[in-house]
Amino acid sequence: MLKSMAEVVEYLWAIGHGYDLGWNSLQYGAMIVKSKETRLYGKKLRSERLRLGLTQAALAESGGVSKATQVAYEADATRPDISYLSRIAEVGVDILWLATDRRAARDVDWDLMDEILELIEEWASERDKPTTRSDRKNLLAALYAQFNHQGSVDPAAAATIFRLAK
Repeated sequence: MLKSMAEVVEYLWAIGHGYDLGWNSLQYGAMIVKSKETRLYGKKLRSERLRLGLTQAALAESGGVSKATQVAYEADATRPDISYLSRIAEVGVDILWLATDRRAARDVDWDLMDEILELIEEWASERDKPTTRSDRKNLLAALYAQFNHQGSVDPAAAATIFRLAK
């Protein structure tokens, strides 16, 4: 049974890097050594804090710890426990990335996606030449990236993107 956040993080790291966590204690020991050499949680935690525009004091408050403890986490002097990680996840820290180097999937605005797909279908039907699946996919990605932050399509900007499309 995994008893601490450090053990959970080491376990997730081992699985993510292809270690077989069967009965081979030598392999597990090697994984722990490699983990200590290559995994700098403090730097990643600091990176997430800066990405969110938070000070150490603000993230410490969100995590229910003192600023000194936050400084220790970011200096890799100690590792956070699961309750701290749970609390900072609520302010937007990507806990999956801290533990596995994989970013958590962001929520998709399905209504916006549907609106964009309708525009692409309309555009494709008005063209004189066939539109490949790849072209449609590229347009979807470009339009979604353009309008996702607004939450709605700007028709003038969409028309410009369609004019630029081959």
